[in-house]
Amino acid sequence: MNAVSVENLTHAFRVGDNAELPVLKDISFEAEEGEFLSIIGPSGCGKSTILNIIAGLIKPTNGTVKIFNQKVNGPLRGVVGYVFQDPLLLSWRTVYQNVALGLELLDYNKKDHGTLVSKMIKLVNLEGFEHLYPFELSGGMKQRVSLARALAPDPKVLLMDEPFGALDEQTRTNLGLELLKIRNLTGKTIIFVTHSLLEASMLSDKIVVLSKNPAMIKDLIQVDLPQHMREPESPEVQYIRRRLWNSLMSK
Repeated sequence: MNAVSVENLTHAFRVGDNAELPVLKDISFEAEEGEFLSIIGPSGCGKSTILNIIAGLIKPTNGTVKIFNQKVNGPLRGVVGYVFQDPLLLSWRTVYQNVALGLELLDYNKKDHGTLVSKMIKLVNLEGFEHLYPFELSGGMKQRVSLARALAPDPKVLLMDEPFGALDEQTRTNLGLELLKIRNLTGKTIIFVTHSLLEASMLSDKIVVLSKNPAMIKDLIQVDLPQHMREPESPEVQYIRRRLWNSLMSK
């Protein structure tokens, strides 16, 4: 079953009074339920714009987005979770309180908060850090909190916009592999924007390759690798990485 369906998506931003800046042109792809789909492309080509349209934060110029056959006309509360590059944690709230924030905003029954928050903190390996504040956390730990916060309301689709881009290579790789395990445990559909060809090659079931502005789909790559082959230096991952590079460099 298709979790996310993007059909003929075209978008332009208004610049000044009359001019428009074309960003996306006839983008179509589908993410199946439980699939990990990555979007790569040149910097500034509109990858984040696609995520924002899927999230219902931007209305496209043309085209439609459906999530489990429901047309997106605005944010679908509790259906879509969003993890940004910046963790966007509230400095005056503890790890526990930051994870609980999404539940509070969605008016979840307070008596359920403890169970849900504790479950998410365990899922992202932050047990024992519940009462720390953001200034006491490393960059990787902050992103774990951000991920737990997005997962706590149990969304069907998780959008992730370059979530590990500011981290060192080792932390980034480890978090990516942990994210795969979380996807396998929860069955979430993940749409993941990244500039890292290695990250996309290692994590994805499907990869959408975009051209420069106005972005069009240059390639759509299916990745069928078992978990034990999804290691940074595996020949299979490196093969996909080279294919992505060649696709990006082609005219």
